[in-house]
Amino acid sequence: MEELSQGLQIIKKRSSHLTDFVSSYRKLAELPLPDKKETHLIQLIQNTLSLFKQEFEEKNIIIVFEPKIEPKIEPKIEPILFLDRKQIEQVFINLISNSLHAIKEKPKIVIKVEKLNNRINITFSDNGVGIPDSIKGRVFVPYFTTRKNGSGIGLTLIKSIIESHGGSIFLKSNKEETMFVLSFVTETK
Repeated sequence: MEELSQGLQIIKKRSSHLTDFVSSYRKLAELPLPDKKETHLIQLIQNTLSLFKQEFEEKNIIIVFEPKIEPKIEPKIEPILFLDRKQIEQVFINLISNSLHAIKEKPKIVIKVEKLNNRINITFSDNGVGIPDSIKGRVFVPYFTTRKNGSGIGLTLIKSIIESHGGSIFLKSNKEETMFVLSFVTETK
């Protein structure tokens, strides 16, 4: 009976892992085409940050949001991007969540938005432990994770979403900072 009980526990555990794997695979395989609509980027970032407000306060996390998109000659220009709002919000949520897992002491997350010619660059950086050079090339590979309970699809999903919007994502990391830069073609209002 004891062997049977242990065997059933193993089967239950393996079934749970298999279910998680299938669920994460579906997220990648069934990513719908983006439903792109005119989106006010600054507002979308602010709304996403508000989702984490309580967690930021509880963990004493410093949040710096720097929308550097106001040319000195012109009055405030709001960047307009044609995006699937839900998908891009999920990208922002995943990047912030990753930062929350990486930061330790004096936690700080910085989000910058910069307009360079016809491109908008959105930079998410944190002062976490950084990503070692030995694994930088694999962080966007499906199912690769360094987290104990990670699924390994977060960054893969982010990359797929960004590329489906005609954008690109870059990683820069050292021992003191990890930075993800999202880059999109824009129109201005």
